[in-house]
Amino acid sequence: MNFKDKFKPCDIICSDRFHNGLCMVVERYNPKDIREESFTCQDLVEDHQKWMAYEFDKMFNRPNDWRIATDDDIANYLSRFLDIPLGKVGEYYLAKLTNDGIILTNEFVEIIHLDANELADLKHIIDERLG
Repeated sequence: MNFKDKFKPCDIICSDRFHNGLCMVVERYNPKDIREESFTCQDLVEDHQKWMAYEFDKMFNRPNDWRIATDDDIANYLSRFLDIPLGKVGEYYLAKLTNDGIILTNEFVEIIHLDANELADLKHIIDERLG
């Protein structure tokens, strides 16, 4: 099946290789795009953010593997824009769960961000000390 036949306007598409699973809405097909045939798309969440979806990434010499986004793809993309308050941790009055870790903020607006790997390291340290 040709790339131009895979999608139509209003389809929500994504690729694991394009901005880590970014989801976007197809607006129109561009058969005369300078680089190659492509689609103009709108980011699913961010207003006025346009993207181009094309089948093959010539810079890295590989296909972009575009597909119709699944419910999981959409949920994972939307979760990037959520911060979930967890409560207070010691002197940090706000602990928030983000899509990639935890953020701690204190009254002096000092911010600590721990990503998933750092949280795993911290868990290991705590288990060693308290276990």
